[in-house]
Amino acid sequence: VPISPKSLKNNNDEFNKLKLDLSPKFVERKYNFTLANWSLSLLTNDSNREREILVVTMGQFLMSIETRPQFSAYKISARAESLVIEGASSVENDLVPLVTADNILTGNTATNFLAIDFEKNPKSSDFNYEISIRLEAFEMTYHDFAIREIVNYFKRNKENVTHLMWSMQKAYGRTKDSVFAIASEIMNRRLRVNLKLDIKGPYIVFPDGGSLQYGGNIIIFDLGRITLKTELQAAEVQLEDATLMELEELLYDRIHIVLSDSQVLICHSGDDWRESRNLKDSEYHIVPKIQANVTVSFSIKPEYRLLPKLKLNISVSTVKLNISKHKLVCLNDFMTQISIPTPNDLEQFRRSLLKVKEDASECIAMSSRDLIKIRTIVALASFVIIRQKSDYATNGIEPNLVTDSEKSVVSSEFSEEDLEQWIRSVNFSGFDDNVSPHNNVNMLLRIMIGELSIHASCSEVSSNENSKEKPYLILRLCTIYLESAIMEYGPAFQFGIGTVVLADKTNAGITGSYLELISADGTYDVIGISYRKVKANCPDFKSHFRSIEQSLVLNMRNVSVVFHKQAFMKLSDYLEDLMHIPYSYNAGKIPNFLEVVKYAGSLFKKSELDPPVPSGAIKLSYSARLNSLLLKLCTKDTDLLEIKVNGVESDCIYNANERMILRAHVSSISVDDLSDITLYSKILTTDDDKVLDLKYVRHAPKLYSSKLSKDMAENNDDSGRDDVKSDGSFKFSFGKINCVLLSEVFRNCRHFVEPFIHFVHTIFPNGASRLFLNWSIEELRKSPTKLHISIDIQAPTFLFPQKRDIPNVLVLDLGNLTIENFFKKNVSTGAIVDNILLKLSEVTISRAIMTLAGVLKMQEPIIEHVAVRLDIKRNIECRGKTGVLHGLCEIIGSVDQLVVNLSKRDLSSILNIWEDNVAKIMSMKAADGVVEVDANKATYFENEATLKKLEVFFTNDEHPVCEVNMKVTFDGLQFNAFTDSDE
Repeated sequence: VPISPKSLKNNNDEFNKLKLDLSPKFVERKYNFTLANWSLSLLTNDSNREREILVVTMGQFLMSIETRPQFSAYKISARAESLVIEGASSVENDLVPLVTADNILTGNTATNFLAIDFEKNPKSSDFNYEISIRLEAFEMTYHDFAIREIVNYFKRNKENVTHLMWSMQKAYGRTKDSVFAIASEIMNRRLRVNLKLDIKGPYIVFPDGGSLQYGGNIIIFDLGRITLKTELQAAEVQLEDATLMELEELLYDRIHIVLSDSQVLICHSGDDWRESRNLKDSEYHIVPKIQANVTVSFSIKPEYRLLPKLKLNISVSTVKLNISKHKLVCLNDFMTQISIPTPNDLEQFRRSLLKVKEDASECIAMSSRDLIKIRTIVALASFVIIRQKSDYATNGIEPNLVTDSEKSVVSSEFSEEDLEQWIRSVNFSGFDDNVSPHNNVNMLLRIMIGELSIHASCSEVSSNENSKEKPYLILRLCTIYLESAIMEYGPAFQFGIGTVVLADKTNAGITGSYLELISADGTYDVIGISYRKVKANCPDFKSHFRSIEQSLVLNMRNVSVVFHKQAFMKLSDYLEDLMHIPYSYNAGKIPNFLEVVKYAGSLFKKSELDPPVPSGAIKLSYSARLNSLLLKLCTKDTDLLEIKVNGVESDCIYNANERMILRAHVSSISVDDLSDITLYSKILTTDDDKVLDLKYVRHAPKLYSSKLSKDMAENNDDSGRDDVKSDGSFKFSFGKINCVLLSEVFRNCRHFVEPFIHFVHTIFPNGASRLFLNWSIEELRKSPTKLHISIDIQAPTFLFPQKRDIPNVLVLDLGNLTIENFFKKNVSTGAIVDNILLKLSEVTISRAIMTLAGVLKMQEPIIEHVAVRLDIKRNIECRGKTGVLHGLCEIIGSVDQLVVNLSKRDLSSILNIWEDNVAKIMSMKAADGVVEVDANKATYFENEATLKKLEVFFTNDEHPVCEVNMKVTFDGLQFNAFTDSDE
């Protein structure tokens, strides 16, 4: 029937009107696809019959497609109810489950274990695409026989596997550019994707014997639940009136990831481990359930250089580790079962992949179009290189024509005092000091752990001879943070720990609290480490970063250590018991602590790609600080000593011209006697505000030569100063300390450290100090190093009481020691002379009385002030008839008159102190028979060596060489004896 044009026009208008009135969610067509059950089997031929190696079965797979053509939108959905993967068993025609995903076994409440939704939205929507994936938990069980059968199946079909790998590489090459292009569009906000993931990861079951049917222990790795969602900013962001905090929120697209319920368990296969997996913590847990939040932020305005382009924040609430000998033995057994690839295995695998790629590339014939493209690229690259060379040549200055002042920053612009000030200036942590106008943060990583605790258990044997575990140690680290920034010209790292607590649960006090072996006050970060590196080609290298390439800062706050004798003895036995576990070969493949430290040290080495550091700039600057350390020695019954060390500092800088400055400083040190009945509670005290101050400077060869010529030009008089170039300087000062020597304290300390003496012998063998001293003397005698020495030591004062509760004290003040030197050259002999001036003054011995208030009152001087002066001329290098001679010394010294005043009371006090205190201290060494035997053996060998030297000396016809010539004058001795101190 013919239709009039007018009626057709009316129908089109109604259709267009209906199209405009449609809802955005209106679905025009929907296609459903249902697959009730499907399976995939791998078959192998054994003895002319087929056998199943692997069977994959999926049930109730549903798929739907919804189309909305009028909005250019569609939606694809997929659902799966169950999934089972089975492998071959050692029993004939039997299969064992390897992967199981069903509601009965795993306890999932959802209808489907897998749900995927992919939706393309209309153009007017906020998001171009929406992706939603939900995956329920499923169980993966390791079966040794099934895994080996699968591996052997692929080994027998090596050619097919090689072809499959080649096909996968070819497919990857085709899709790589597309994937990167999509990722680039997402990063540049041209493509907006709303992604939602809710994945309950698998829990992997590893049986000890290779199969659950064999029994034994099992280990469960539960990956927990991962949820991911995106937070995208609006397409048009208003930033005109935004504050700095609002900019932090508005300038970033974020991906929020929440990881929960991740855990590791070890138990017996007969235990109810499925029920324990649902608990937060139990006796089977090695790692209880962990909660973590991860936020990835992408900058929507890359032109804002002050803000990082990428930020990654990781926050973990609590990480707990439960360890015991039984669990470590089980882990060791699992390490034996699992094959850990070595670096050689990984390298061999990489080479095999490259070989497959090369073999595949030989079969590919290049087209003429590809050859033309390669020729164009090569021609363009050569043109760019020539253009760059011509641009650099237009500067008119040759790169080799650089003045000496530009080469050496130290010699031309900065003094030694400036360098020391630089050391102090880099002690401030924080990324604010590492950011400059040209050195901005590109990527920022922050990891925060609220609490990391290690709970150690020890086993005990009960009356029924069943081994049970009880809580023993707890190590708690609170507020751990790690911040890393990748900047334009180098990285920066910060690491800190808020609080450290090591507690012994078996030695609880009267109040029921645990015994804290190591603790901190918690007011500041107990440990803080900061490192940064700025390449020398940074425009702000000299102005902002003070020409310092690498900087390392280590700060330690108030640390308290309670050295409980019984607790540390038990800890020593516990660690020794753990070390005796026969660890497997695979456990030895895990890098140890020394390898990790060696690898971390390699990070400080200069890379080949780094630009060269200008001469005089600082290659590395490190600074270490220890605020205070409190060490308390005690036993189960009594408290012995309390040692305090405050203000330990160390600074060092290394220059590019081989110059080095090292400083060390100790503010105070004290030792207190904690016994109740004593007049001498202060065993060690200090009088000044510093105990030790050290400064060592190693000169650069070019630097001190120019400095010497400058000094010679300014001063024509050569008397009283050096005429030889020195290699550096050494300054050392030691403050006044007072030390009380009591036999009771020595005896208690001897008994205290006796159980740990084998650790000391392990680190410092017998005779090591003597060998080191002999080696040092020999090296000093032969060393040609020329150091300016300036030593100022206020020698310690020793107090010798008679007993703890008797006030009689003998005071030995060793006075003050000063050492200085200068160098001269003998024109006639050519010898370089090191002239050392040594002076020891104010040496006295007095009798005193200690009051009840702890105040020392001097009574009478027994030996008045004594002074010793030595003038040492040491030939650093002298050529004689027999060749080059080292260490020839001439010593000229003088000792002032020695005045001794002795009364009956003084003599009585000296005899009593000797009998009740000093003699007991000296007899302690004689009581150690082992040390005496070793000392006698060493003395015997030394005497034998001396006899051999004398034999060679008398039988040799050559002219002897006098190595040491000493001449000391003694002014005299005056002895005054009194019947009474008042006379």
